[in-house]
Amino acid sequence: MTISHNVTLNSSPTIESLQYTDVGAGNPTFTVQSGVLAITDSYTITRGVTNINAGGKIQVNGLMTITSGIAVVNVYGTLDIEHLTMGGNNTLNVKNTGYITVNQDVDLTNGKITIDEGGFMDVKGDYNTSGGATTTLNGTLNVGQELNFANDSNDITGDGTGSIYYPAISCPAWITNNGHTCEDYLISGVNISTEPLPVTYMYFHATLQSPTVLLEWATATEVNNAYFVIERAGFEGHFVKLAKIPGGGTTSSLQKYQWRDDAPLSGRSYYRIRQVDFDGQNAYTPVVTMNTVQPEKTVLFPNPVAMGESFSLKGAFHREEVVKVTIIGVGGQMLFRKQYLVKENPSLDFNTATIGLAKGMYWVKVVATGSHSVHKLLVR
Repeated sequence: MTISHNVTLNSSPTIESLQYTDVGAGNPTFTVQSGVLAITDSYTITRGVTNINAGGKIQVNGLMTITSGIAVVNVYGTLDIEHLTMGGNNTLNVKNTGYITVNQDVDLTNGKITIDEGGFMDVKGDYNTSGGATTTLNGTLNVGQELNFANDSNDITGDGTGSIYYPAISCPAWITNNGHTCEDYLISGVNISTEPLPVTYMYFHATLQSPTVLLEWATATEVNNAYFVIERAGFEGHFVKLAKIPGGGTTSSLQKYQWRDDAPLSGRSYYRIRQVDFDGQNAYTPVVTMNTVQPEKTVLFPNPVAMGESFSLKGAFHREEVVKVTIIGVGGQMLFRKQYLVKENPSLDFNTATIGLAKGMYWVKVVATGSHSVHKLLVR
């Protein structure tokens, strides 16, 4: 699949590969608004802007390459890939709700990775930097194997809120030969740990049990885990604290947790867990999305209605929505048909005399965006 124009995705397709092309007058913007885009082979970004929104996910079962051109990738949701290579004058931003998993290595030959506070990047293999590649870390970076610096320009900097975990590190020999360590020369403003992540999650999910939302998670291991903080955000993406749940300390046995949101937000909302160690360091889970909007029934009232009097339709109508109303007699003849643009009042009013409805039975058909209903109307 090749993208040469602006595209917004709200579904869950599976494709073999994805790449961008030059569109002449400008660069494409590709947005995964919701759903999961599954790519079975490769994903190549050479230009334009890619947005993975908080309700979206891209799953790449092969190599993801960000190279050439000037490309910007913003991860507010989830990006799960096998191997990442990045060069050119490109930027990968892991936003405060973003979560990236790289199942093998990250190879940076140029460009910049920025991990915001609340953002998380989990690299199962090596994190290799060379050329002019840099990393700004105010969130969490977990490296499963080795953190490798090819030269002294490949620094990792932060504002003191970020944390990096790795079991091994390497850098040019001249740095250590001059009395420095790789850490003090190349890492600044970042909390450092050579121990594994304090908590290994088995799952974290949210379930709508109307009118509440149930959050459930489980851990396989915990090391010095003081507590969990449940956080929630609305469509604007600003997370607030909802609850504090005690952690399991240090344990290698399965631990299960749950918490219920008794007053969920209406519409789409986002939940995440902030895990806090006894020493104050913290890390976040991926964000889970919940939509609490329930289909609202369209109601016709009063019914029956006296001949010459008025009746109303009220229901799942939104401002500026187009609603089509048709009234049909019992013999199948269409007696009334009109299209309405809903304004401030989400109800539609009708007068039986104006429409010309005598005593009898009628069918009222209502078609709105995403809804379709038919009502029996009795005029007396």
